[in-house]
Amino acid sequence: MKFLRFSRLGVLVLAVLSLLTPNTVVSDENRASVLSRCDALAANPLNPDNPAGVEGVKFSDIDIGRAIPACKSATTRYPNEPRMHYQLGRALDAVGQNKLALKEYFMAADMGYRAALFNLGTIYRDRKNSPDRSHDAASLFLASALQGYAPAQFNLGYLYEKGRGVPQSDVEAVYWYQLSADQGYRNGEFNLGWMYEKGRGVPQSYEQATEWYSGASQKGHASAMYRLGILYESGLGTSQSSHEALTQYLRAAEKGEIRALTAAGRMYRDGQGIDKDVMEAAILFRTAAAQGDRQAADLMKTLFANQDIARELQRQLKKHGFYSGKIDGAFGRGSQAALGDFCQCG
Repeated sequence: MKFLRFSRLGVLVLAVLSLLTPNTVVSDENRASVLSRCDALAANPLNPDNPAGVEGVKFSDIDIGRAIPACKSATTRYPNEPRMHYQLGRALDAVGQNKLALKEYFMAADMGYRAALFNLGTIYRDRKNSPDRSHDAASLFLASALQGYAPAQFNLGYLYEKGRGVPQSDVEAVYWYQLSADQGYRNGEFNLGWMYEKGRGVPQSYEQATEWYSGASQKGHASAMYRLGILYESGLGTSQSSHEALTQYLRAAEKGEIRALTAAGRMYRDGQGIDKDVMEAAILFRTAAAQGDRQAADLMKTLFANQDIARELQRQLKKHGFYSGKIDGAFGRGSQAALGDFCQCG
């Protein structure tokens, strides 16, 4: 498989030739129904090359009992349809038949199918307990990226940023992140924002960082919400707004960004962007600390060490029926156990 050699010109020629090679046109009135059955059962919802009207199926939701035979039938009858081989690979992958899945991905990739090239790239990138194949991953990502596949562009940029399989280059990383971000790919938007925030491969610009983080945040990227919250809180690249910062932190926290729990806890503790609420701060700190955030654990200890705050927490816990001890400002094991029972947060 020549495309595994890392040569931009070679891969570009392969990609172009694959687009110029005509698929066999089969005059068969059942062709559309055969292909559509495989599409309905195993298409990737994120694949931009799906036919119009095909919504796709999440990997975890593939009905392997129906998808595998449907897609096998499609590949047998129409072997020059790379999408069918790719989707059969997905179905086989879902049932853990990795070697068979790899075979189907390769068949689709040999026909230049960009989603299959990308999938193979991720397989080589993530290989464990074997010789490093990052070089092959980069070659596969490039073959897909040159056809405009945004996830491949992003992953190739990431390999350049980390120097895996290719020479480390922030400039090259930014180039590929930009291409994926321009297509609205949220991971590309976030990483491009990060490069602008840190001034890596581009002139440092909080304004550009804010713009790209905002795009990724609107698409549900938790880390982008968190970084955007930091910029709003600090007034970097945008007007300072504690309210907007807290909004972004809470959105990120809902999506599992632990650092955002801690950041939101600080704002509740200090009354920034919202009325001061030490109980909510304690709950957020405890929740983040239970998930391994050391900063949250330190902030929680400091909070409990303040006797005025500790007495307020004890009063609230007693009011809600979770604490029966003294209101003495000594927030020891009994008080902390009561807090844990109250919030069910670790």
